Amino acid sequence: TRKLKNDGARYFGPYISGVSAKDVLNLLNLAFPVRKCKEKIGKKRTRACLNYSIGLCKAPCMGYISKEDYRKIVDDAIDFLKGNDQQIESIIKQKMENYASVENFEKAMEMRDDLKIIKKLKEKVVANIPKDLSLDAFAYVTDGEAGAVCVLTLRSGKILGAQDFSLYDAN
Repeated sequence: TRKLKNDGARYFGPYISGVSAKDVLNLLNLAFPVRKCKEKIGKKRTRACLNYSIGLCKAPCMGYISKEDYRKIVDDAIDFLKGNDQQIESIIKQKMENYASVENFEKAMEMRDDLKIIKKLKEKVVANIPKDLSLDAFAYVTDGEAGAVCVLTLRSGKILGAQDFSLYDAN
């Protein structure tokens, strides 16, 4: 979101350009089997959902995992969204090695690509900015013939974006 609301929800980000929210969610789903359904926990069900069958959920709605163990998975996912990427990196590396050992090289390559995304996420922390700082910063450089301008947008201590512009005949 670009606008934070005081609605009790948790907001994470922003993430650097080159890493989409979809990439972050894919990593999250891959490493942390948090349920995606909206079924009410405790409601009588006859069987677990498809996500449980393919290993993407621990089926807390069926009681297949204790409340404490499921809370740990959710807390680990929140930790990742807050920027602690050590655990997710080791989980993805382990999956990559497992796929490679059974010669499922296509899946191992997908895990390798996911590790590249994690590397990009690690690069997101570029400055320690006070939380109350809001400004637009401009940088300009030229060699006499061409130039470049960079505009950095900060709101409430968060870098919301950066734009680069190339200039020609920049005297």
